[in-house]
Amino acid sequence: MKNINTILAVGAVTAVCGGAEAAVVAYWNFNSLTAAPGTATVISADQGAGTIFANGSNGSSAWTSLNSNPQLTAFLGVSLNALGADPAGNALAPANSSSNGQSITISFDMTGLANLSVSYATRGTSTGFNSQSWAASVDGVNFVNIQQVTGTTSSTWSVVTLPTITMLDGSAVAFLRITFQGASSTSGNNRIDNLQLNADVIPAPGAMALLGVAGLIGSRRRR
Repeated sequence: MKNINTILAVGAVTAVCGGAEAAVVAYWNFNSLTAAPGTATVISADQGAGTIFANGSNGSSAWTSLNSNPQLTAFLGVSLNALGADPAGNALAPANSSSNGQSITISFDMTGLANLSVSYATRGTSTGFNSQSWAASVDGVNFVNIQQVTGTTSSTWSVVTLPTITMLDGSAVAFLRITFQGASSTSGNNRIDNLQLNADVIPAPGAMALLGVAGLIGSRRRR
């Protein structure tokens, strides 16, 4: 029969490892987004908790949604990078060369979470934005550049995955900002669809203490 110390050590490690899992922080499929005029400039997540701002608050720019050549609208989306069986509905569409240099901000909560992963489907038009620059912040004011995504003027959908972001680990106030550049006509645009923010769940302090106990027991057992 196994020594009780060995059983406790294995059980403790199993409990901690079992508690480490990935979580959906926030997800937008944009399927119910309305095309211009009247496209929403504040958009809540479809799963998880988070908000997209394009209304001039939280570090974003104030995008306009007009009848003719809007800066923000909705176009047909795609099922690429969608969660579950989400259909291809609509996609968020920043547009118009007058929007060059404008930003959209995403706010969310990283409490108890680490190693943020960001992915989304995107496509564009030949005169649309050729650059999507991503930055991160813990206050919505001071942003650190993460990655510049280029080649977004292709009409073929592709999935972009940003490098893992660790500067937001555990932060109750977390922001991402996308700045669009390089559009050359009023009708040029990009599309953003099925935006996923995922992160690892940080084990609770009690679980970490349990792991330490398991290591101590294992160490004593080997002596």
